[in-house]
Amino acid sequence: MAGNIPRGLEWAFLIHFFVGAFLGVALLIFQEAILGGVGWPSHDDVTPRLLGAALIAISTSSLLAWREKELEKVKIVVEMELVWLAVGLVVSIYGVIFIAINWLAFVVLAMFGVFFAAFAYFYRKAY
Repeated sequence: MAGNIPRGLEWAFLIHFFVGAFLGVALLIFQEAILGGVGWPSHDDVTPRLLGAALIAISTSSLLAWREKELEKVKIVVEMELVWLAVGLVVSIYGVIFIAINWLAFVVLAMFGVFFAAFAYFYRKAY
């Protein structure tokens, strides 16, 4: 399907970039404070930093997609976002139920849910 990227999808890419980049950098630098705030125990310094690096990489793909003008060229990015957000949503639900009983864990869960809903909506609408 040829066409321009819907304005709402552009906003979803841009907001996802800023949120993901911010959290990714925070996990690289302040992993103990971030994990402690969410209520997740940290047994090593490498795993949270790897998550931070992954967040930066995924959010950078959102930035690159935001800069693109043709809808078809960002389809694979939207599909990747949907997979990432769906898995993150399931893991966050598991974490809230079985591991972290903390308000910040619910914020993380809500962010995954909101972004998943946004990307799923625009995917169905555009493709």
